[in-house]
Amino acid sequence: MKSSPIHSPARRGLLALVLLCICPGLAHATRDLLVSNPATKAILRFDRTTGAAKGAFIVEGVSGLVTPQQMAVGPDGNLYVADFGAHTVKRYSLVDGSFLGDFTAVGNLPNPIALKFFDDGLQGMKLYVLNGGDGVKQIRRYNATTGTFEATVVSTGSVNVQLARDFLIMQGTNDYVIISSNNKGVRFSYATGAFDSSFVINSAGTTTILNSPRNILYGPDGNIWISSSTGNKITRIDPATAAKIDDIVSGAPFSNGPFQMQFEGTDLFVTGGATNNVIRFPLTAGVPGAGQVFVAAGSQGLSQAQFMIFANINDAPVANAGPDQSVAVYQTFTLDGSASSDPEGVALTHTWTQLSGPTVISSPATGAILTYPVPDAPLPLTFQLSVSDGVRSTTDTVTVQVTAPPPETWRYQNFTTIHNTGTAADLADPDNDGLVNLLERAFNLNPNQATLPILITGTGTSGLPFVSRSDGLGDPVFSIQYLRLKASGNPGLEYTPQFTSDLSIDWQDFTGSETVESIDTVWERVTVEDSANGQEKRFGRVKVVSGE
Repeated sequence: MKSSPIHSPARRGLLALVLLCICPGLAHATRDLLVSNPATKAILRFDRTTGAAKGAFIVEGVSGLVTPQQMAVGPDGNLYVADFGAHTVKRYSLVDGSFLGDFTAVGNLPNPIALKFFDDGLQGMKLYVLNGGDGVKQIRRYNATTGTFEATVVSTGSVNVQLARDFLIMQGTNDYVIISSNNKGVRFSYATGAFDSSFVINSAGTTTILNSPRNILYGPDGNIWISSSTGNKITRIDPATAAKIDDIVSGAPFSNGPFQMQFEGTDLFVTGGATNNVIRFPLTAGVPGAGQVFVAAGSQGLSQAQFMIFANINDAPVANAGPDQSVAVYQTFTLDGSASSDPEGVALTHTWTQLSGPTVISSPATGAILTYPVPDAPLPLTFQLSVSDGVRSTTDTVTVQVTAPPPETWRYQNFTTIHNTGTAADLADPDNDGLVNLLERAFNLNPNQATLPILITGTGTSGLPFVSRSDGLGDPVFSIQYLRLKASGNPGLEYTPQFTSDLSIDWQDFTGSETVESIDTVWERVTVEDSANGQEKRFGRVKVVSGE
């Protein structure tokens, strides 16, 4: 076994201060409570202030999480979880809970239960992991950057340690103290890994100090605090003598055992173990007051509250691209992402990208609010807004529907332009069939196809007016049936049936009644009848005039 020199407390203190300054973290992050729930193979998140449920941070099944035990935040700002059942230490992002990989080789740790990051001032930052359970009871050291196994620094050997529960690296000496299920706390040399019989926390005579100890750490008073699940208590131990000072917490509100402890701000938090909750004790001069339930059993499925940690978690910003819009051609429109927000109040970067439609943004544009001219195309435009807090980003989309008057929409559909010019002009005849575009549009014809179909009476939805004469039993009747755009679809467009008996004289507007049959929301069929009594010849037509 390799030995490591022990550095003076002054050197270690200086190094610890430097580490606090350079250790990476998440700026503007939310500090919340994470609780492992082995029963559901998940790690749950709770509000630091209220204890309210905030969802599963790491859900069941992600990365093969089996039995999450003690957790720690590494020097890289990520979350490390000792997975007892998966036989490894797993690493997760504290940005979004995503799995970053098995940090230690699977199988190298038979039953990892507790872990600590520690820098002794010489070897640099290392990860120390306690193997517990019925199998190998050791503390192993790993490279804190790569996860490479370096050495077994403690092997309990013949020392009477049953189920190892947790360990402490002592201040001043860096020695290790392991607590175990046989109600002991034993120390091993940091330099050699040898058992140190001069420091043993054990029952003396009829006085039981520990009762199934679960967690060991330093309290705010500099003493060692140990939770005992069976004894329903938290015991203080003198770090110099291993003697019991007192049971600083005992009995209520525990019914069957405190498990892990965490000091956070001016409070002591303790997982309830068998009660499956989290208790908060306010601290006054380092002494816990009356405990109250902070996270209730069953909260978001909490059914096995054992291990917890407070961590800085960066919540994703909320992108809000604003409501969908409808804008007319020849106008401007505004992309407004100012309603986007960040839970931590961080100033956001807004980036807009166009996803579809005629090009308005040729490359990503930045800014919360951007204004552009409406393109000359009655089509939907889709834009994506991405907002970033510098760590995480989210997106939202908005659709801007460009509208145009019916004549311009018809031109765009047939000529990809809204302008009354060139081949799209009302009086142009691009297909050379003798019908100008105005008449093609008025009678629902294709201006790019040289055909002259006649409307099928009663059922037709496209075609030129159908003119007929009926001689019946009474006076002969001359009729015209034609298609007409409804008022909503033909602003400025006028249809006027006209008749004459002599093509050499003026046509006369029809002034009688008409029969109208609705086809759909846009089109209708119109029939007008004119008397042909006493006339050998009768002519009819429909005059179309655009007021555009």
